[in-house]
Amino acid sequence: MCYFYCNGELNGAVSSFVGQNFGAKKFKRILKGYRVSLILGSLYALFTSIVFIFCSEELARLFTQDSETIAITSSYLEIIGLSQIFMAMEMIGTGVYTGIGLPKIPSIISIIFTLIRIPLAIFLMPIFGLNGIWLSIAISSLVKGLLSVTIFNVIYRRKYQNAL
Repeated sequence: MCYFYCNGELNGAVSSFVGQNFGAKKFKRILKGYRVSLILGSLYALFTSIVFIFCSEELARLFTQDSETIAITSSYLEIIGLSQIFMAMEMIGTGVYTGIGLPKIPSIISIIFTLIRIPLAIFLMPIFGLNGIWLSIAISSLVKGLLSVTIFNVIYRRKYQNAL
């Protein structure tokens, strides 16, 4: 919960920062702000990943003593822990796209790759059981984060790098 709150706030700050610099046509500052935000968000996500992966059982025990629930929750946190950095990349990318006036891009990425979780989970569940669902979430988050960064880099190089 704190993870989404902190990166959500970073998303809003990035959106405002990028929007202001976009309006002022300070495209180099947009890129610098984006990179700094990715570093900050990734560092926080790395911390979250470490906690999720190495303290998953302890976190689950905060809410229940049922051993089966703890096992399921622990598996979920360990698998999702692998994708936290990519989730941060996606969230920060959403702020950047909003700031440059292209909010449809993160919406399209999010809708398509969130929907892909369903068939991916159906494919992975016979192999990994319930963990197939968590893997589908982690894989789609990985793709959404990488796609968000890649598309921004392409747009930036084509539209704004030459405007400097």
